[in-house]
Amino acid sequence: MILFILSFHYYTNVYHSIYNYDETSYAVTNYLINTSGVYGKADVLFMKYKEDFGVKRFQYIYDSLSIGENNKLYHVVLGDMAYLRGVEVGYNSPYRNFSLNVRAGKMRDLMARVFPTFERNDFFSEIELFIVNHKFTLNSRWDRDRTSTLLGDEFSFNLGNLKLSNDINLGYVENPRFAINEELFYGLGSLYLRSFLRFYSSGFVTREGIEYTNGRFNWGINPSYKFPIGLNVFSGFYQTGRLDRPLQNQVLDGFSYRFPFNLSVNFTNNLNWGSDRDSGYRNYLSLYYFLYNKGRLSFRYQNSYYNRRNESFELEGIINLQHSNLLEAAVSKSGIYGWEYSLGTVLRMGSSIHGDFRLRHMTEQEKLSYNASLSFDTRGGFSSRFGISGNTATESSRVYTIELTKRGSIEKVGFGTISGVVWHDENGDGRKQKGEPPLKDIKIILDGKKKIDVNRIGEYRIGPIPKGEHSVELEIKGVPAFLGRDSLKKKIKTGFVDFKTLNFPVFSLSSISGVVYYDKNHNLKRDHGEEGVPNVKVSIIRGDYSKHTYTNFFGEYSIQNIVPGDYTVKASRFPPGYDLSPKDFFLYVQLTGGMKKEGIIFGIAKPVKKIERKEF
Repeated sequence: MILFILSFHYYTNVYHSIYNYDETSYAVTNYLINTSGVYGKADVLFMKYKEDFGVKRFQYIYDSLSIGENNKLYHVVLGDMAYLRGVEVGYNSPYRNFSLNVRAGKMRDLMARVFPTFERNDFFSEIELFIVNHKFTLNSRWDRDRTSTLLGDEFSFNLGNLKLSNDINLGYVENPRFAINEELFYGLGSLYLRSFLRFYSSGFVTREGIEYTNGRFNWGINPSYKFPIGLNVFSGFYQTGRLDRPLQNQVLDGFSYRFPFNLSVNFTNNLNWGSDRDSGYRNYLSLYYFLYNKGRLSFRYQNSYYNRRNESFELEGIINLQHSNLLEAAVSKSGIYGWEYSLGTVLRMGSSIHGDFRLRHMTEQEKLSYNASLSFDTRGGFSSRFGISGNTATESSRVYTIELTKRGSIEKVGFGTISGVVWHDENGDGRKQKGEPPLKDIKIILDGKKKIDVNRIGEYRIGPIPKGEHSVELEIKGVPAFLGRDSLKKKIKTGFVDFKTLNFPVFSLSSISGVVYYDKNHNLKRDHGEEGVPNVKVSIIRGDYSKHTYTNFFGEYSIQNIVPGDYTVKASRFPPGYDLSPKDFFLYVQLTGGMKKEGIIFGIAKPVKKIERKEF
């Protein structure tokens, strides 16, 4: 397992929480490791659970284990998914127009617990097929008290300004069951129309394990219109409820408007009646004032009547302090819960300490709730967080949290080494001869990042290094000004266990010089009276390396500090109407250490017109 983790970028998280519920206490410690790399990612979560806090009784739960989830074509997942503990195997096409996923395992229980349980539900399998605009699913469940098979299809299509999406599911538990989820959107200029329809037959069971014992029906329509002045008006009508009872009706209307001076107003009115639920109304009014980058103020008012009248309001302010600190304060009054005050602050003390403190007092229950946390960032990618939350009404609701996080990147494992020697190659033959002095007090750069010192006799050694291809070069600022090296990075490939030698001969730098002239008589040599050509570009080229200069007023040029080797010398950018004489002429030069190559000349001339001979 350790070798597996070392081959990825990783993120680790350890957090410990203590929960107190009346007479029962829980302590949960989670160990989470997230890894990701070029070939995939993995998430591993180990949960250590201790019930009846204070008694030495432990329970270990391996909550999730995901291995080798590939980001491209194939993936395999083992562990906890959204609603399933089991295994998933899948394939995605390179063009994202086809995918196939097969899942099998146990369903997650619907019971609300501190940790997830899989005690009640039994085997579950699912096949999911995606093609363009369609997603087909085939689910099978074999629970202790029922068996069901669910076939579904999600599809959508666009027709101009109209967009329609559907999700149709069929199942069987003693008799056929089905569910429909349809949504429609239509936009025409500033007019928008949204509607939905949801239907679950009696006894329908979703793939998450939710059963609609008496069925359910929901539908609604919501038109809105946005005026050019910034006013948005909306309305709607909805019906919802169980199929064995009368449906509840709801009418909604309202508007929103933003003024030019950063003030926004929103108003909504709801009216409900029907079914056996309480009928009544609820009105909302909210105002937001933005203080540019200094924060915002908000006011919310609610007036409702369901059996009894309730009126409430809330005034809240958020102020941005210096250094990204934040201060929040709010006061609210409700006819049911009385007055409530809250105060919160987020403080960043430097770049490594972060605090979050919040208080909330409710006068009706005489309860003070609190929440405080302090986070620290340290070198090496470590961070920690300490937190406490609870209230004064019931001491058993206190929760403690301790969290330690590590982020970082550990390269691929390998035990290869690269070694060599750096010296002044005085004769430029690439081999170290007796008497050629070593270079010291300079650095070798591995992969553009890691730097290694060359010792006093010119030797260096890098290792261990991971398997793969690496770039090795000399740090240029460590090379004396009169010497030079190959400007191209040297590439070398190492194995898992490998020993490579890579030497760096450093040469005395060379130079070339010459002249570009007007070859008036086309004899390919410079004669008396043929003047030089200014502003001509002269270049030396060796593989991917090139260097250039321009001729002076007299047509003379010089290129200095050239590493020895074989070069091509070319001239270009001539006065209008002129070209090389002869056309496309260039030269090869071979430079050794410290060589000063002179007399490299180029002639240019106007092309000679052809004379056609005609006989009469």
